[in-house]
Amino acid sequence: MKIRAYTLAEIVIVMIIASVIAGISIKTGKQKLDSIISIHYYTAFSTLDTVAKEMIHDFDADHKNGDYLKNAVKTSYTSSSTTVNCADNEEYNSVKGACIKSEKNKTLPRSGENFCKVFESYVNTSPILGEKYYGSSFKDCNGDKLSTSLSSVNSEGYFGTSKKPDMVLRNGMRIYNLTTEPAKISDLSSANTKSSDYTKADGTTTLYIPETGYTVYVDLDGSQGPSTLWEDVYPFYITMNGMVIPAYTTRDGKPSGGNSKFHLQAGIYDEYGPADDRKIKWRELAIPFQQAVCTIDQIKSDTPYCNGVTKELCTETDCVSNIKVVKRQKFLGY
Repeated sequence: MKIRAYTLAEIVIVMIIASVIAGISIKTGKQKLDSIISIHYYTAFSTLDTVAKEMIHDFDADHKNGDYLKNAVKTSYTSSSTTVNCADNEEYNSVKGACIKSEKNKTLPRSGENFCKVFESYVNTSPILGEKYYGSSFKDCNGDKLSTSLSSVNSEGYFGTSKKPDMVLRNGMRIYNLTTEPAKISDLSSANTKSSDYTKADGTTTLYIPETGYTVYVDLDGSQGPSTLWEDVYPFYITMNGMVIPAYTTRDGKPSGGNSKFHLQAGIYDEYGPADDRKIKWRELAIPFQQAVCTIDQIKSDTPYCNGVTKELCTETDCVSNIKVVKRQKFLGY
């Protein structure tokens, strides 16, 4: 009776083939997971950008949330039964209890608490998800105030259930730091932005709109991921003039965030010519957001944010350069 058996060489070959197949499967699985993060990143940016633009658009004294908006102008006030009328270029400041110079620049709300409350009115939040992970006491706009310095945020175990977000969206995304007071954003500091300023809510300090705002963190996949900075939690700058700027870094030799076309792709196009015959010409397609906004000087080239990007303005007659953010199409690979 013959006994059939595998030789050692055959077993080794089978094991090698199995290990190769397993390696390919793991890599493909990770690529799919990374692509999901990329799609979520675009969604997070789009949500923040839409809300910020709506806030700026609704910057009006008659808006239903007027008390939350910077220019909720009151032209008079009553004190001890005496009505005091503000001058034409002034508005009443309830914090100082007096008339101050009216500021015409449209901005986001100038206090973190108000910013969060107005933000909440534009999005669909999920109190159920908030209470599931943070208890029945969970309330929107009552999260932990985190550092606005990215280098100070611990990348391991800093988010998740250890830190409470200001709100949880219906899609599960967690947003942190909406209630932190607006502050100067060092990445956006520029010598060329000092002409556009505003006064803080207390009427005391002058800050510059393009380099001042909120630094918020978005956990893209909520409870599904590790909740680690630059892995599934990403910071975004929201300037006082309503511009949403994704922060960035380099991880394991690869760009991550605003300098990565894997996360956020953008294109540059020029619009030029006479008013009755405007033409459009695309200059760049599928480049990182940071490269796009810095190339056309939408963010000043002397800022740390634009480090390494050369400004290239349009040379056509009556030309305006713009960017268009697009959803990443490639599903696999970096």
